[in-house]
Amino acid sequence: MTIRTIIVDDDSYAIESLKYVMKQIPELEIIGVFTNPKESIAFIQQEKPDLMFLDIRMPEMSGFELLDQIESDSMEVIFVTGHNQYAINALRYSALDYLLKPVTLHDLSASVLRYHQRNERIMIQSRLLNLKKNLSVKEEDFDLVLLTKSEGEKKFRAADIIRCEADSNYTVIYATTERKFTASKTLGDLENMLASNQFVRIHKSHLINKRFIKSLNRNLEMTLSDETVLPVSKRRIQEVRKFLTA
Repeated sequence: MTIRTIIVDDDSYAIESLKYVMKQIPELEIIGVFTNPKESIAFIQQEKPDLMFLDIRMPEMSGFELLDQIESDSMEVIFVTGHNQYAINALRYSALDYLLKPVTLHDLSASVLRYHQRNERIMIQSRLLNLKKNLSVKEEDFDLVLLTKSEGEKKFRAADIIRCEADSNYTVIYATTERKFTASKTLGDLENMLASNQFVRIHKSHLINKRFIKSLNRNLEMTLSDETVLPVSKRRIQEVRKFLTA
């Protein structure tokens, strides 16, 4: 299967670096490269590529402004961004795929695999609006978009998560806004997404929001504000205690 692909980025060096890596994945067919996003609009509307690698910050027009001017529901987008942890978290929380510059073959291959694993095209507009919001608010106010095991998409504030519990390759999320639901991500994925001074991994199966911790006893049992009692693993106890006193 050939994936008809375009690149839109004002950084010529980043483009050449990405093109070099893309050549190592034969199914990626580059049908257009643009350093000026305005010049890509007519091409996208006419050629209707399958996939676009898009820079976020460009002087002529931002990646967001470009997407506002095209019909993007029929095309998947992978954002290519410099290392800015705040922007990266906003992308993660918005359920949009992204690559860090300079792009490596390992990361690009993983993105292509995710492209193939999707059963249908991403309806990107709602997630894009969520990303724009997340880039303008405090991190604790981020809206988190997650794909669930059986219910489609869920959107809620990350700060409203009480705890996350591992369930094989899925994660059960308990939040203040509803009892629970199962997300199509591992607990490790959620730990990476929620990495901040707000969440702590207390056990191989449990990730906890600091706001909802009530107490920790000598038997290495943690009680939450909803009276849930969870075990704290011995190998994590020092890290957990340090986290609680920070």
